Amino acid sequence: MRLEVTSECMGVANCVGIAPLLFKLNEEGLSSTMPGEVPAVLVEKAQHAVASCPTRAIVAIDDNNDG
Repeated sequence: MRLEVTSECMGVANCVGIAPLLFKLNEEGLSSTMPGEVPAVLVEKAQHAVASCPTRAIVAIDDNNDG
């Protein structure tokens, strides 16, 4: 799984509080993600961050799912 933050982000930063190893605020005060695959030990935190985003700006992408 990898993560993307869309233009819907408003900088609420719930994701940073939940998973600071996966998210940070950029110079504009909006969330950005770490590049590449989410480490297996952080998948649960990533899913929590996705679910906690009030603007639904975080997208989880499963590159292993062809369906």
